[in-house]
Amino acid sequence: MNHLKHKVLAGAFLALASTVTFGQAAGTGTIAVSAQVQGVCRFTATPAMTFAAIDPSTTGNKTATSAVKYRCTKGTAGWTNFTVGGDGSSPYSGSLLGATAPADTMAYTIAWGAIAAFTGAGFGASAAENTITLTGTIADTAYSVVKADTYSENVAISIAP
Repeated sequence: MNHLKHKVLAGAFLALASTVTFGQAAGTGTIAVSAQVQGVCRFTATPAMTFAAIDPSTTGNKTATSAVKYRCTKGTAGWTNFTVGGDGSSPYSGSLLGATAPADTMAYTIAWGAIAAFTGAGFGASAAENTITLTGTIADTAYSVVKADTYSENVAISIAP
């Protein structure tokens, strides 16, 4: 009989436990959310520097210009680290290579003046741009001794805050 009493009590407990609700508490917490915006400058225009056709029988330096434009992250100073061909001091000296073998080369320079102080306004369509005018020069001593050909070189430029 004792065994039957335990079974009845166990059944009553289970019935009671199924009707009793235990309170549930929601767990709460916080997460940290962050983002870091980098201060960068990017070129928005890098037009080719194209010299007019050169008559090698003439004298005098030949020049051409390219007005490169750039924008920087809002509040970022973007005028202190400009390079042409990896060199931050003006002028850069390069060598134009003829397209036809055996190729001649023609020395030239790219110069730029002092870059105006510029603080970025961001990259939106209406954000201010800064312009750096590059002036290329080919001396008559370079173009007067080469064959008729097309001469070119790609020169890396960079701007950093």
